[in-house]
Amino acid sequence: MRSLVASVKISALWPPSRRGALATGRHRATVPLVALALALSACQSANERAAAAQAQAQQLAAMGDFRGAQIQFDKAVQLRDDSPDLWIARARNQIQLGNYNGAFGSFRAALDQDRSNREAIDALAQLSLASNSLDDASRYADQLLAIDPGSLNGRLVRATVALRRGRLDAAEQMSKALIAEQPEQEVVRVLASRVAEQRGDLKQAVALIAPIFSQGGGSPDLRRQLASLYQRSYDTPALLAVLRREAGARPTDRDGQIALTRTQLLLGQDAAAADTLVALYKPDADDALRDSTVTMFADADIAPARLAALLNRVSSPPPALVLAVAEYAVRREDWATARRLLAGYAGQAPTAATTDAQGALAAALAGAGGAAGATGLADAVLAFDEDQPMALTARATAALARGDANAALRDARVVLRDDPQSPYAYALLARIYRAQGDALLSDRTLADGARAAPDDATMLRLYATMLAQRDRLDEALSLARAFTLRNPLSASAWATRQRLCRAAGDPACAARSTAILARLHGQAVPIPPPPPDETVGSPDYSAPPADDGDSTP
Repeated sequence: MRSLVASVKISALWPPSRRGALATGRHRATVPLVALALALSACQSANERAAAAQAQAQQLAAMGDFRGAQIQFDKAVQLRDDSPDLWIARARNQIQLGNYNGAFGSFRAALDQDRSNREAIDALAQLSLASNSLDDASRYADQLLAIDPGSLNGRLVRATVALRRGRLDAAEQMSKALIAEQPEQEVVRVLASRVAEQRGDLKQAVALIAPIFSQGGGSPDLRRQLASLYQRSYDTPALLAVLRREAGARPTDRDGQIALTRTQLLLGQDAAAADTLVALYKPDADDALRDSTVTMFADADIAPARLAALLNRVSSPPPALVLAVAEYAVRREDWATARRLLAGYAGQAPTAATTDAQGALAAALAGAGGAAGATGLADAVLAFDEDQPMALTARATAALARGDANAALRDARVVLRDDPQSPYAYALLARIYRAQGDALLSDRTLADGARAAPDDATMLRLYATMLAQRDRLDEALSLARAFTLRNPLSASAWATRQRLCRAAGDPACAARSTAILARLHGQAVPIPPPPPDETVGSPDYSAPPADDGDSTP
């Protein structure tokens, strides 16, 4: 802009030599003036349009339309990318949408415009911590504390980084200082609870935060910490209260509803479990929901007949829920329960709405020994849907029964290809290899399954049983031990471990497993102390390994 103004001044001082020259000089003076006006108008127009888009975005966000707001924020930053306030407003909206990587980028853009922007640095520290980018979190916390030495968030991030890096003494020292200064701050108490948990003092860890929850308070972070503590102490009645509130706060969160159902089933609250499942299945029931439900049933080690009785409590249960229970019955080889639940699909021609149920019915028929009927139904389903997994399983089972292992193998491989984490696919494939006389390949298949699905209780049972049969009991026990440390609420895994302990002649191990199973089902029994290598203060097996590297989004 300065160069344009200078050009105008110089051209105005040129001496008029004659009329034409004067006209030319006036024309030359007019061009820069017009250019200046246009440039100023364009700048003003872009800024005005950006401000209008930002205002509209904030209005939409205030109404809860965060997606619509995001469109307007995107327009605004395209028109003007040099406003820290605009970038921060955009980042806040992205957080509402759950787009944390995008929010990180927006806060970084704000920080690029204003290197001392406290809100941006604070947010970047917390987002880095949330993504376990500990180097970044530490760096931003240091920047925040350089600006504001008393920053609560800066101190919390620094202490949490120390805790995650295993510097427990340093984390505890920082936590004690915070709780001495601000004992009523929930985030401070949650941090202190985590430190106590890592020290192995679960009672103190609970005592630090449970009063906040019992008084009706508690952020999602506090609820997660309290739920983790109750899981690690096998206190399912206390856990149930936390999961109920979490489910009420997040009614559309499938994982939360599934966790609530599992705990209700463990405690024998079948009517409540039925209500939770029906509410979960009514809006939208897809294959993923059925799969997660079947996995939960298996993890809780619930008898299929009991689940079928649970459905009888419901008038007109959702068909997808009935199918989930039937599929679970097939997985547990309770053919009678599966056939009873699916009897209404017998004799029907397959349609898009019925292939899954008819595939499960075919698998139940094959498992019960009705190879001919199973093959006919499976073929009809596969003519409509060539990759239907239960129908393929049925046809493979029937082929194996008549001695055609090669045909069985072809179908089993398709099932495994489409679901490489399915324990049932690995079990079917291993069974076929055994029928072919290849015990080594059968065992290797189960080992592959254990690696593919390390936290599936059914896969644990299959693989650990094989190891025990091969005189590798110590290896099986080690596997079960690690699994139960990672998944303390898995009744199926504890039952597997109990059997292995008994097979190994280890009464202390068996007694502890038995007591924990009783606690999971709500019985107030004492739990024998864990062996030294299983103390709760040891590394948190439920968390992913820490990444100390710089993984900036």
